[in-house]
Amino acid sequence: MRPRTFRLTEAEATELQEAFQHCHDARAKTRYQAVRLYGTGYRVEHILDVCACNRTSLLEWAHAYRQRGLSALLDHRQGDNRALLTAEQVEAVQTRLHRYTPAQLFGHDRCVGSGLFWTVAGCSGRFLTLPVCWNEITVSPIRAAHLTRHCCKSAA
Repeated sequence: MRPRTFRLTEAEATELQEAFQHCHDARAKTRYQAVRLYGTGYRVEHILDVCACNRTSLLEWAHAYRQRGLSALLDHRQGDNRALLTAEQVEAVQTRLHRYTPAQLFGHDRCVGSGLFWTVAGCSGRFLTLPVCWNEITVSPIRAAHLTRHCCKSAA
């Protein structure tokens, strides 16, 4: 095994320690801690145990920190990568959920309760059993299941 070439200066170790203490994101804290321990000479096996990470991740984090600094250890993902509805579809559905009651969209006979308020139970299955076509959007059954989880929570 070749000797470790990654070493932190005292200033870098302090920077990582301060970032760790002030960070509220658990994953970033783990990265700060792992890189600081690695750069100050702790044994890799000890770091993997303490930080519950794998060797590949540790080395990638150390390399990223060396190349781009603290910001490289933050999670830069945008989210919504699995979105089944476009942003326009979500907006259109949310607008209708806020503008209309369930009774106005589906009729009183097809609503849960009085049909005046949106509930998750009331939404569940409604989008699957009715042909949902509200002018700008048409929702497939798979997308409707996502819609039920995503939009009804915010309208309830």
